[in-house]
Amino acid sequence: MTKRKIATIEEFEDKSGELIHAAFAMCEAGMKGADKRRPKPQQAALAAAAASLRESAKTFAAVAKVSNSPSKAGFQ
Repeated sequence: MTKRKIATIEEFEDKSGELIHAAFAMCEAGMKGADKRRPKPQQAALAAAAASLRESAKTFAAVAKVSNSPSKAGFQ
């Protein structure tokens, strides 16, 4: 795998979106044939981790946008 720097917030959002999509796809794949009303603890943990990943990426991008804005909104 080639290492490459992510230079913009937009690139980060694109790459994190791909990761989040993959995480939820893995959760869905693990649920095939399972009782969706009563997921196994591992399935519930994976779904919660994927949701946390999504929210963390959104928060990171939002903070990065604010800290890179011209006014810097109090960030130095």
